[in-house]
Amino acid sequence: MTMTLQNVRYELLFESGAVAMLMGFQREAISSIAAALERFYEFAIEVFTHIVGVERGTHEQGWKLLRSQSERQLGAFLLLYLINLRKPRFAGKELSVFEEWAGFRNKIIHQGRFPSRKETLEYAEFVYNLIRDTKYELIEHYPDSVQQVQLRHYARGRSTLEEKAGPPQPDKVPKRRGLTARNDVICFR
Repeated sequence: MTMTLQNVRYELLFESGAVAMLMGFQREAISSIAAALERFYEFAIEVFTHIVGVERGTHEQGWKLLRSQSERQLGAFLLLYLINLRKPRFAGKELSVFEEWAGFRNKIIHQGRFPSRKETLEYAEFVYNLIRDTKYELIEHYPDSVQQVQLRHYARGRSTLEEKAGPPQPDKVPKRRGLTARNDVICFR
């Protein structure tokens, strides 16, 4: 059986970080959670380009210039957020908190520092709230674009699966399949 999850990549990366944290792998948790935030920036940038009518192929060509440049991705996200929502994403105290966490992340990723479980949990909470709050703002202002970009990501997951596993194949031996309910138990046959 093959299947795809209807999640965008940043959700899966965040979950991977949460599992790593629970298992005691704090550095790996920070790495996955930081990657989730970067993939969220990618998602938001795609929403912003969809809003103004940039075709998917054109967006992907432009994204190639940013793909391996996390600082450029952050800059693109912040500028597009400002242009579309008419306010900076971070200002005042929120900006200093963001910069503190960015410095924390850099010490873990680039300097090999080992964070405590408490620090990892606090970082995860910061990133979770940042993603959640920003996504709610995008949904509030641009629900159709958010939905279309999510559908694109789901389709990419399916096409990636089909590239690796091939298209769905019929069973060689016909089997009876279906759901039945017996004594409050659902059985799949």
